[in-house]
Amino acid sequence: MMNSTKRSGVIVGAVVALGLTIGMMMNGGTPSAADHHGQALSTFMVFANGVEGREDEFNDWYENTHLAEVLQVPGFVSAQRFQLLGDPAGGAKYLTVYELSGDPQKALAALGEAVATTMNMSDSMDSTSVVTKLYMPRTAKMANAH
Repeated sequence: MMNSTKRSGVIVGAVVALGLTIGMMMNGGTPSAADHHGQALSTFMVFANGVEGREDEFNDWYENTHLAEVLQVPGFVSAQRFQLLGDPAGGAKYLTVYELSGDPQKALAALGEAVATTMNMSDSMDSTSVVTKLYMPRTAKMANAH
């Protein structure tokens, strides 16, 4: 079993690597959605599972501690959790969608620093299941006119 320092290190490493990749991918001319301050919004998705037998503890920590702490990180403006309907078939049962305002590389660097230093991380999260994805908008957000 991985200790919490090692577990946090794995998560920080994944966030930092994603931030470096983003820095290399960003280019001009891509249409973007914007928040009410006119800054580009990105979508950061985190797929994760709880440790087997500790799912209730994982969900309690994630929903009552972790989300609020992440939303204190500069650049993170909203968060919502989802649960997969049906069998995850080896994938993640839970998804968290965060919206980031401004430079996503800075927001993810700040998140990595917070995870490593000040956040209350829980060993009820199965760190081997964590997958992160960052999506930059290609179009403005559209809505049904009805």
